[in-house]
Amino acid sequence: MSIPFTSTSTASPAKAIGKIGRRRNQQQGWKLIPATLCFVSLWWTTSIHSDISSFYNFDARDYPAESNSNCHNHGLIRRKYEDEAKEMATTLPHSPPLVAGVSVDEVFNDNRKDESYRDRTPSPRLPIESEWLLIPHRHNSGHDHDETSLETIPKILHKMYFQHNGKLEDMPSMSRYVNLYEAHRSWQVNNPGYRIEYFDLVTARKYLEHYFHRVFLRTFDCIQAYSGKSDFFRFALLYREGGWHSDWKQTCLQPGLLDRLSNGTDFFVTQDNGNEIGVKERCIQTAFVGSCPFHPVIGKHLELAMSNVQTKQYGSSPLHPTGPCAFGKAFDEVKGRDEYRQLKAEHKNNAFFWQGEKIVLHKCPDCGSDQEWKSGNNYNTLWKSRSYYCEDAASIFHVSE
Repeated sequence: MSIPFTSTSTASPAKAIGKIGRRRNQQQGWKLIPATLCFVSLWWTTSIHSDISSFYNFDARDYPAESNSNCHNHGLIRRKYEDEAKEMATTLPHSPPLVAGVSVDEVFNDNRKDESYRDRTPSPRLPIESEWLLIPHRHNSGHDHDETSLETIPKILHKMYFQHNGKLEDMPSMSRYVNLYEAHRSWQVNNPGYRIEYFDLVTARKYLEHYFHRVFLRTFDCIQAYSGKSDFFRFALLYREGGWHSDWKQTCLQPGLLDRLSNGTDFFVTQDNGNEIGVKERCIQTAFVGSCPFHPVIGKHLELAMSNVQTKQYGSSPLHPTGPCAFGKAFDEVKGRDEYRQLKAEHKNNAFFWQGEKIVLHKCPDCGSDQEWKSGNNYNTLWKSRSYYCEDAASIFHVSE
Protein backbone atom coordinates (compact mmCIF):
# COMPACT_ATOMS: atom_id res chain seq x y z
CA MET A 1 0.00 0.00 0.00
CA SER A 2 1.26 3.46 -0.84
CA ILE A 3 1.84 5.85 2.01
CA PRO A 4 0.53 9.34 1.19
CA PHE A 5 3.47 11.54 0.39
CA THR A 6 3.70 14.99 1.88
CA SER A 7 7.02 16.73 2.54
CA THR A 8 9.46 16.82 -0.35
CA SER A 9 12.29 17.94 1.88
CA THR A 10 13.90 15.14 3.83
CA ALA A 11 17.17 16.11 5.41
CA SER A 12 18.56 19.61 5.71
CA PRO A 13 22.07 20.13 4.25
CA ALA A 14 22.64 22.44 7.21
CA LYS A 15 21.79 19.55 9.52
CA ALA A 16 24.06 17.25 7.54
CA ILE A 17 26.97 19.67 7.72
CA GLY A 18 26.31 20.07 11.42
CA LYS A 19 26.76 16.31 11.81
CA ILE A 20 30.02 16.43 9.89
CA GLY A 21 31.30 19.31 11.99
CA ARG A 22 30.42 17.58 15.25
CA ARG A 23 32.17 14.39 14.19
CA ARG A 24 35.31 16.33 13.29
CA ASN A 25 35.26 18.23 16.56
CA GLN A 26 34.84 15.08 18.59
CA GLN A 27 37.67 13.32 16.80
CA GLN A 28 40.21 16.13 16.58
CA GLY A 29 39.23 18.77 19.12
CA TRP A 30 39.02 22.48 18.43
CA LYS A 31 42.71 23.01 19.11
CA LEU A 32 43.68 20.95 16.08
CA ILE A 33 41.42 22.74 13.61
CA PRO A 34 43.22 25.34 11.48
CA ALA A 35 42.34 28.92 12.22
CA THR A 36 40.59 29.40 8.90
CA LEU A 37 38.31 26.40 9.29
CA CYS A 38 37.64 27.39 12.88
CA PHE A 39 36.54 30.84 11.74
CA VAL A 40 34.30 29.40 9.01
CA SER A 41 32.81 26.91 11.47
CA LEU A 42 32.08 29.58 14.06
CA TRP A 43 30.64 31.88 11.40
CA TRP A 44 28.40 29.11 10.10
CA THR A 45 27.28 28.13 13.60
CA THR A 46 26.35 31.66 14.62
CA SER A 47 25.19 33.14 11.33
CA ILE A 48 24.24 30.66 8.62
CA HIS A 49 22.59 27.94 10.66
CA SER A 50 19.49 29.93 11.49
CA ASP A 51 19.10 31.05 7.87
CA ILE A 52 19.65 27.73 6.17
CA SER A 53 17.50 25.82 8.64
CA SER A 54 14.52 27.82 7.48
CA PHE A 55 15.76 27.98 3.88
CA TYR A 56 15.91 24.22 3.37
CA ASN A 57 12.87 23.50 5.50
CA PHE A 58 9.58 22.94 3.72
CA ASP A 59 6.67 23.62 6.06
CA ALA A 60 3.30 22.70 4.60
CA ARG A 61 1.61 25.23 6.87
CA ASP A 62 3.21 28.06 4.88
CA TYR A 63 1.48 27.05 1.64
CA PRO A 64 -2.31 26.89 1.25
CA ALA A 65 -3.83 24.04 -0.73
CA GLU A 66 -5.41 26.50 -3.14
CA SER A 67 -3.60 29.32 -4.93
CA ASN A 68 -4.36 32.14 -7.31
CA SER A 69 -1.88 30.73 -9.84
CA ASN A 70 -3.40 29.77 -13.19
CA CYS A 71 -1.21 26.72 -13.57
CA HIS A 72 -2.31 23.87 -11.32
CA ASN A 73 -0.42 24.61 -8.13
CA HIS A 74 0.27 21.53 -6.13
CA GLY A 75 -2.27 20.38 -3.54
CA LEU A 76 -0.47 18.95 -0.53
CA ILE A 77 -1.38 15.46 0.68
CA ARG A 78 -0.60 15.16 4.38
CA ARG A 79 0.82 11.96 5.78
CA LYS A 80 -1.57 10.44 8.35
CA TYR A 81 0.90 9.59 11.08
CA GLU A 82 -0.18 9.56 14.70
CA ASP A 83 2.59 11.99 15.58
CA GLU A 84 1.67 14.38 12.76
CA ALA A 85 1.09 17.26 15.13
CA LYS A 86 4.50 16.81 16.68
CA GLU A 87 6.22 16.63 13.30
CA MET A 88 4.45 19.69 11.97
CA ALA A 89 5.56 21.65 15.03
CA THR A 90 9.26 21.05 14.42
CA THR A 91 11.44 23.49 12.49
CA LEU A 92 13.60 21.00 10.61
CA PRO A 93 12.29 18.48 8.06
CA HIS A 94 12.07 14.81 8.93
CA SER A 95 13.32 11.88 6.91
CA PRO A 96 10.42 9.67 5.82
CA PRO A 97 10.77 5.91 6.26
CA LEU A 98 12.28 3.84 3.48
CA VAL A 99 9.87 2.52 0.91
CA ALA A 100 8.38 -0.64 2.36
CA GLY A 101 10.22 -3.76 1.25
CA VAL A 102 12.93 -1.90 -0.65
CA SER A 103 16.27 -0.85 0.81
CA VAL A 104 18.51 1.72 -0.81
CA ASP A 105 20.94 -1.04 -1.83
CA GLU A 106 18.17 -2.86 -3.70
CA VAL A 107 17.52 0.17 -5.86
CA PHE A 108 20.52 -0.83 -7.96
CA ASN A 109 19.74 -4.54 -8.14
CA ASP A 110 17.53 -6.26 -10.67
CA ASN A 111 13.85 -5.45 -10.37
CA ARG A 112 13.03 -9.14 -10.13
CA LYS A 113 14.47 -9.16 -6.61
CA ASP A 114 11.57 -7.02 -5.40
CA GLU A 115 8.86 -9.36 -4.10
CA SER A 116 6.14 -7.15 -5.57
CA TYR A 117 7.31 -7.94 -9.10
CA ARG A 118 6.96 -11.72 -8.80
CA ASP A 119 4.09 -13.68 -10.34
CA ARG A 120 3.25 -10.75 -12.54
CA THR A 121 0.84 -10.86 -15.42
CA PRO A 122 2.63 -9.96 -18.65
CA SER A 123 1.73 -6.51 -19.94
CA PRO A 124 4.70 -5.77 -22.22
CA ARG A 125 3.77 -2.30 -23.33
CA LEU A 126 4.31 1.26 -22.30
CA PRO A 127 1.10 2.49 -20.63
CA ILE A 128 -0.77 5.12 -22.60
CA GLU A 129 -0.55 8.65 -21.24
CA SER A 130 -4.05 8.62 -19.76
CA GLU A 131 -2.89 5.75 -17.51
CA TRP A 132 0.27 7.42 -16.23
CA LEU A 133 -1.10 9.06 -13.10
CA LEU A 134 -2.57 7.11 -10.20
CA ILE A 135 -3.63 10.35 -8.53
CA PRO A 136 -4.28 13.05 -11.14
CA HIS A 137 -3.31 16.59 -10.32
CA ARG A 138 -6.30 18.22 -8.65
CA HIS A 139 -6.32 21.12 -11.13
CA ASN A 140 -6.00 19.08 -14.32
CA SER A 141 -7.29 15.54 -14.17
CA GLY A 142 -7.74 15.32 -17.92
CA HIS A 143 -4.05 15.71 -18.78
CA ASP A 144 -4.96 17.92 -21.73
CA HIS A 145 -2.73 20.73 -22.90
CA ASP A 146 -4.55 23.24 -25.06
CA GLU A 147 -2.02 25.11 -27.21
CA THR A 148 -4.57 27.88 -27.84
CA SER A 149 -5.02 28.61 -24.13
CA LEU A 150 -1.66 29.69 -22.75
CA GLU A 151 -0.98 28.66 -19.19
CA THR A 152 1.67 29.99 -16.86
CA ILE A 153 4.57 28.16 -15.26
CA PRO A 154 3.86 27.52 -11.55
CA LYS A 155 5.95 29.35 -8.97
CA ILE A 156 7.77 26.31 -7.72
CA LEU A 157 11.42 25.29 -8.08
CA HIS A 158 12.48 21.64 -7.85
CA LYS A 159 15.96 20.56 -6.83
CA MET A 160 17.30 17.07 -6.19
CA TYR A 161 20.42 15.31 -4.96
CA PHE A 162 20.85 11.56 -5.39
CA GLN A 163 23.62 9.54 -3.73
CA HIS A 164 24.27 6.06 -2.34
CA ASN A 165 22.62 6.46 1.06
CA GLY A 166 19.48 7.88 -0.51
CA LYS A 167 19.39 11.04 1.60
CA LEU A 168 20.37 14.70 1.48
CA GLU A 169 23.42 14.30 3.68
CA ASP A 170 27.20 14.51 3.78
CA MET A 171 28.00 17.51 1.62
CA PRO A 172 31.55 17.18 0.20
CA SER A 173 33.38 19.57 2.54
CA MET A 174 33.02 22.70 4.63
CA SER A 175 34.86 24.88 2.11
CA ARG A 176 32.61 23.78 -0.74
CA TYR A 177 29.53 24.05 1.43
CA VAL A 178 29.77 27.84 1.81
CA ASN A 179 29.68 28.35 -1.97
CA LEU A 180 26.98 25.75 -2.39
CA TYR A 181 24.85 27.45 0.25
CA GLU A 182 25.21 30.79 -1.53
CA ALA A 183 24.27 29.15 -4.83
CA HIS A 184 21.07 27.71 -3.34
CA ARG A 185 20.28 30.93 -1.53
CA SER A 186 20.55 32.87 -4.80
CA TRP A 187 17.37 31.20 -6.04
CA GLN A 188 15.46 32.18 -2.93
CA VAL A 189 16.75 35.76 -2.82
CA ASN A 190 16.29 36.49 -6.54
CA ASN A 191 12.89 34.83 -6.88
CA PRO A 192 10.62 35.91 -4.00
CA GLY A 193 7.27 34.17 -3.89
CA TYR A 194 8.61 30.87 -5.23
CA ARG A 195 8.43 27.62 -3.29
CA ILE A 196 11.60 25.53 -3.39
CA GLU A 197 11.23 21.77 -2.99
CA TYR A 198 14.05 19.28 -2.41
CA PHE A 199 14.08 15.59 -3.26
CA ASP A 200 16.52 12.83 -2.43
CA LEU A 201 16.58 9.27 -3.74
CA VAL A 202 14.19 7.95 -1.10
CA THR A 203 11.54 10.64 -1.49
CA ALA A 204 11.81 10.51 -5.27
CA ARG A 205 10.94 6.81 -5.19
CA LYS A 206 8.05 7.42 -2.81
CA TYR A 207 6.71 10.17 -5.05
CA LEU A 208 6.76 7.95 -8.14
CA GLU A 209 5.25 5.06 -6.20
CA HIS A 210 2.38 7.16 -4.92
CA TYR A 211 1.46 9.25 -7.96
CA PHE A 212 2.52 7.32 -11.07
CA HIS A 213 1.92 4.02 -12.85
CA ARG A 214 4.33 1.35 -11.63
CA VAL A 215 6.26 1.44 -14.88
CA PHE A 216 7.63 4.82 -13.81
CA LEU A 217 9.19 3.50 -10.61
CA ARG A 218 10.52 0.44 -12.42
CA THR A 219 12.10 2.69 -15.05
CA PHE A 220 13.60 4.91 -12.36
CA ASP A 221 15.05 1.90 -10.52
CA CYS A 222 16.42 0.39 -13.71
CA ILE A 223 18.45 3.49 -14.57
CA GLN A 224 21.77 2.96 -12.83
CA ALA A 225 23.28 6.42 -13.37
CA TYR A 226 22.25 8.97 -10.76
CA SER A 227 22.20 11.68 -13.40
CA GLY A 228 19.87 9.50 -15.48
CA LYS A 229 17.58 8.93 -12.51
CA SER A 230 17.56 12.68 -11.97
CA ASP A 231 16.76 13.30 -15.65
CA PHE A 232 13.80 10.96 -15.49
CA PHE A 233 12.45 12.14 -12.15
CA ARG A 234 12.67 15.86 -12.92
CA PHE A 235 10.48 15.34 -15.98
CA ALA A 236 7.99 13.28 -13.99
CA LEU A 237 7.78 16.18 -11.53
CA LEU A 238 7.41 18.76 -14.28
CA TYR A 239 4.77 16.62 -15.97
CA ARG A 240 2.53 16.47 -12.91
CA GLU A 241 3.45 19.62 -10.98
CA GLY A 242 4.90 21.98 -13.53
CA GLY A 243 7.35 24.63 -12.35
CA TRP A 244 11.10 24.84 -12.74
CA HIS A 245 13.98 22.43 -12.40
CA SER A 246 17.45 23.71 -11.54
CA ASP A 247 20.49 21.48 -11.10
CA TRP A 248 22.06 21.21 -7.65
CA LYS A 249 25.08 23.50 -8.11
CA GLN A 250 23.49 26.24 -10.19
CA THR A 251 23.49 29.93 -9.24
CA CYS A 252 20.74 32.38 -10.19
CA LEU A 253 22.40 35.56 -11.48
CA GLN A 254 19.41 37.86 -12.16
CA PRO A 255 16.81 39.37 -9.79
CA GLY A 256 13.28 38.26 -10.66
CA LEU A 257 14.66 35.80 -13.20
CA LEU A 258 11.98 33.11 -13.06
CA ASP A 259 9.15 35.63 -13.34
CA ARG A 260 10.85 37.22 -16.36
CA LEU A 261 11.37 33.88 -18.07
CA SER A 262 7.80 32.79 -17.30
CA ASN A 263 6.23 35.93 -18.74
CA GLY A 264 4.09 35.04 -21.74
CA THR A 265 5.16 31.41 -22.03
CA ASP A 266 4.27 28.01 -20.63
CA PHE A 267 7.58 26.38 -21.56
CA PHE A 268 11.21 27.48 -21.28
CA VAL A 269 14.17 25.47 -22.57
CA THR A 270 17.66 26.17 -23.87
CA GLN A 271 19.73 24.88 -26.76
CA ASP A 272 22.64 22.74 -25.54
CA ASN A 273 25.55 24.43 -27.32
CA GLY A 274 28.17 23.47 -24.78
CA ASN A 275 29.55 20.59 -26.82
CA GLU A 276 29.85 19.42 -30.41
CA ILE A 277 27.26 16.67 -30.08
CA GLY A 278 24.70 19.04 -28.59
CA VAL A 279 25.08 21.47 -31.47
CA LYS A 280 25.12 18.82 -34.20
CA GLU A 281 22.08 16.91 -32.96
CA ARG A 282 20.04 19.89 -31.71
CA CYS A 283 20.05 18.68 -28.13
CA ILE A 284 18.26 20.64 -25.42
CA GLN A 285 19.63 21.09 -21.91
CA THR A 286 17.86 19.27 -19.11
CA ALA A 287 19.68 21.11 -16.30
CA PHE A 288 17.44 24.19 -16.33
CA VAL A 289 13.85 23.80 -17.53
CA GLY A 290 10.51 25.51 -16.89
CA SER A 291 7.13 24.08 -17.83
CA CYS A 292 3.42 24.09 -17.23
CA PRO A 293 1.99 20.72 -16.10
CA PHE A 294 1.27 18.12 -18.80
CA HIS A 295 3.24 19.91 -21.48
CA PRO A 296 3.44 17.64 -24.56
CA VAL A 297 7.23 17.94 -24.89
CA ILE A 298 7.68 16.81 -21.28
CA GLY A 299 5.30 13.91 -21.88
CA LYS A 300 7.12 12.92 -25.06
CA HIS A 301 10.47 12.94 -23.26
CA LEU A 302 9.12 10.61 -20.56
CA GLU A 303 7.79 8.30 -23.26
CA LEU A 304 11.13 8.24 -25.10
CA ALA A 305 13.11 7.75 -21.89
CA MET A 306 11.00 4.77 -20.81
CA SER A 307 11.32 3.26 -24.27
CA ASN A 308 15.10 3.79 -24.26
CA VAL A 309 15.42 2.08 -20.89
CA GLN A 310 13.22 -0.87 -21.85
CA THR A 311 15.14 -1.46 -25.08
CA LYS A 312 18.54 -0.48 -23.65
CA GLN A 313 19.12 2.22 -26.22
CA TYR A 314 22.50 3.89 -25.69
CA GLY A 315 22.75 6.17 -28.71
CA SER A 316 26.00 7.71 -29.89
CA SER A 317 26.86 9.51 -26.64
CA PRO A 318 26.06 9.54 -22.89
CA LEU A 319 23.66 12.42 -23.61
CA HIS A 320 21.26 10.18 -25.53
CA PRO A 321 19.65 7.67 -23.12
CA THR A 322 17.77 10.07 -20.82
CA GLY A 323 19.52 13.43 -21.13
CA PRO A 324 19.76 16.46 -23.45
CA CYS A 325 19.75 14.56 -26.75
CA ALA A 326 16.68 12.54 -25.75
CA PHE A 327 15.05 15.81 -24.72
CA GLY A 328 16.04 17.37 -28.03
CA LYS A 329 14.44 14.48 -29.89
CA ALA A 330 11.23 14.90 -27.89
CA PHE A 331 11.19 18.62 -28.68
CA ASP A 332 11.77 17.95 -32.37
CA GLU A 333 8.94 15.40 -32.55
CA VAL A 334 6.47 17.75 -30.88
CA LYS A 335 7.60 21.21 -31.99
CA GLY A 336 9.75 20.70 -35.08
CA ARG A 337 13.06 22.11 -36.27
CA ASP A 338 11.75 25.61 -36.91
CA GLU A 339 10.76 25.98 -33.25
CA TYR A 340 14.24 24.83 -32.21
CA ARG A 341 15.90 27.50 -34.34
CA GLN A 342 13.73 30.15 -32.72
CA LEU A 343 14.84 29.34 -29.17
CA LYS A 344 16.39 32.46 -27.65
CA ALA A 345 18.27 30.75 -24.83
CA GLU A 346 21.34 28.54 -24.85
CA HIS A 347 23.75 26.71 -22.59
CA LYS A 348 27.50 27.09 -23.17
CA ASN A 349 30.72 27.79 -21.24
CA ASN A 350 29.27 26.63 -17.89
CA ALA A 351 26.39 29.12 -18.07
CA PHE A 352 22.91 29.72 -19.44
CA PHE A 353 22.22 32.74 -21.63
CA TRP A 354 18.93 34.36 -22.59
CA GLN A 355 18.66 37.21 -25.07
CA GLY A 356 22.40 37.81 -24.71
CA GLU A 357 22.35 37.94 -20.90
CA LYS A 358 24.07 35.45 -18.64
CA ILE A 359 21.26 34.33 -16.35
CA VAL A 360 22.42 31.13 -14.61
CA LEU A 361 25.85 29.81 -13.66
CA HIS A 362 25.74 26.06 -14.18
CA LYS A 363 28.22 25.09 -11.44
CA CYS A 364 29.06 27.43 -8.57
CA PRO A 365 32.77 28.27 -7.98
CA ASP A 366 34.75 25.57 -6.16
CA CYS A 367 31.67 23.35 -5.95
CA GLY A 368 33.23 20.64 -8.11
CA SER A 369 32.86 20.22 -11.85
CA ASP A 370 33.55 16.54 -12.49
CA GLN A 371 31.01 13.73 -12.68
CA GLU A 372 32.74 11.45 -10.17
CA TRP A 373 32.17 11.60 -6.42
CA LYS A 374 32.61 8.99 -3.72
CA SER A 375 28.93 8.80 -2.81
CA GLY A 376 27.66 8.61 -6.39
CA ASN A 377 28.58 7.38 -9.86
CA ASN A 378 29.65 8.68 -13.25
CA TYR A 379 27.13 8.44 -16.08
CA ASN A 380 29.91 8.64 -18.67
CA THR A 381 31.63 5.60 -17.17
CA LEU A 382 28.37 3.65 -16.96
CA TRP A 383 27.53 4.53 -20.55
CA LYS A 384 30.95 3.43 -21.83
CA SER A 385 30.78 0.14 -19.91
CA ARG A 386 27.20 -0.44 -21.14
CA SER A 387 25.93 -0.63 -17.57
CA TYR A 388 23.71 2.45 -17.66
CA TYR A 389 20.62 0.23 -17.31
CA CYS A 390 19.67 -2.74 -15.13
CA GLU A 391 20.13 -6.28 -16.43
CA ASP A 392 16.41 -7.00 -16.76
CA ALA A 393 15.48 -3.73 -18.47
CA ALA A 394 13.45 -5.61 -21.08
CA SER A 395 10.91 -6.59 -18.41
CA ILE A 396 10.15 -3.16 -16.92
CA PHE A 397 6.80 -2.94 -18.73
CA HIS A 398 5.69 -6.23 -17.15
CA VAL A 399 3.73 -5.29 -14.04
CA SER A 400 1.29 -7.00 -11.70
CA GLU A 401 -2.32 -6.46 -12.61
